[in-house]
Amino acid sequence: MWSLFNISKLFLVLALLPASSWAVSFSNLQLTTKSFSVDITGNLPPEAPSYPYYIFITNSTVSSDPGFVTGSAGVSATALNFSGSQHAVEMTLGNQAAGDYFYVRFQNHLVGGDALEGTLDGSWTNTAFDPNAVTSINFYWGTDLITVESGELLGSASLSAVPDTGSTAALLGAGVAALAFARRRLG
Repeated sequence: MWSLFNISKLFLVLALLPASSWAVSFSNLQLTTKSFSVDITGNLPPEAPSYPYYIFITNSTVSSDPGFVTGSAGVSATALNFSGSQHAVEMTLGNQAAGDYFYVRFQNHLVGGDALEGTLDGSWTNTAFDPNAVTSINFYWGTDLITVESGELLGSASLSAVPDTGSTAALLGAGVAALAFARRRLG
């Protein structure tokens, strides 16, 4: 029984450790025919890729044709905002011949290891997207200028974000059981 208690403590400690030294998460993704918005939270990878002032936002299947980007290639957002410390200067629809994507260009290089936190919003005066043509979107930092998915994959977001209640409930249950067991052991 004592070794089971020690193993439980080990798993609880491991659950508190980060999976990696960097992680960026994307939430509250909203996509309409004329606008895009997502909350970004986390730290960039330590090594900056080529062209580190770009973030490419792609269909999970970049070769989708037609995809979710339906506006004319090269058309920039008429309104753009990033609430974080970095200054976004351009959000442009990609060339559908090269893949189903658009990109954000920041005024300065994004620096490896730095925090990237804020809400990214952009809107177009004309139809730019078909929200029904995509279920998840990938975010890449940088590019080799040959393929849009050549940069560092930061993460993805889903338009139909459904919380994973099963694993959340299991983790919460394991924590409660461990606390009850520790309380009994300590008196």
